[in-house]
Amino acid sequence: MARKKELLFLKKKKQKNFCYSGTGAVSGARAQLSKSFLRLFFKKEVLASLLLGLPCPAWASPTVTVTKPWVRYLLPSIPAAGYMTVRNDGDSAAVLTGASSPSCGMLMLHKSEESSGMAMMMDMQTITIPAHGSVTFQPGGYHLMCMSPAMKLGDTVKMTLSFQDGSTMTVAAPVYGAQSSP
Repeated sequence: MARKKELLFLKKKKQKNFCYSGTGAVSGARAQLSKSFLRLFFKKEVLASLLLGLPCPAWASPTVTVTKPWVRYLLPSIPAAGYMTVRNDGDSAAVLTGASSPSCGMLMLHKSEESSGMAMMMDMQTITIPAHGSVTFQPGGYHLMCMSPAMKLGDTVKMTLSFQDGSTMTVAAPVYGAQSSP
């Protein structure tokens, strides 16, 4: 008798309107409902995982903040420079890996320093903001170098900072000229 039930089960399993769910065969309508539920459930789970796993494009970790951003602009043929203070209130260092702006052909991390009476400017691959510390971007030190600036005095330029953990932060910086600053 048990063998007969098993054969009947296997026969039903091969029919198109039955689905094997691991606990037995279910009707086509119920199987379709189960599949729809699983698809919906897993889509939401995958979406939630992606949203939690990916950085938000508009802002970095809440432990990183930017204060007093501004840009010094001279002429379209001369690079502009971005300045600000980046503060990290987190328990681990935040590593700035790049920047971009629609108002710049290219926006790069730079550092100016003087060595043996010679002024030098260096392209920086990363800038580390220490835990519970800050880094000030200012004339003569760290700055954002804006190549091919497309702006004018009085504009507000949006700059997006990118961090090693994949997060980003967009800041709005007013544009000043050679003789003025905030």
